[in-house]
Amino acid sequence: MADDATIELTTAELATIEFRPGDTAVLMFPGKLSMEMIQRIRETFESIRPGIKCLVLDDGARLGVIREVPE
Repeated sequence: MADDATIELTTAELATIEFRPGDTAVLMFPGKLSMEMIQRIRETFESIRPGIKCLVLDDGARLGVIREVPE
């Protein structure tokens, strides 16, 4: 795992994402992040992509939705 000073990327991890107004980006990290680091990530992301909210999930958390299908 990479420490704070090292970022490891492979080409398989890179993708182009098209954001639309009102979208929320979800950034998932496998390890635990400090609240300060989460805030810095949000601020940096939102300065690069104004109008797009940023949700940061750490410690391996994943986000999902279960929705009832209307009949």
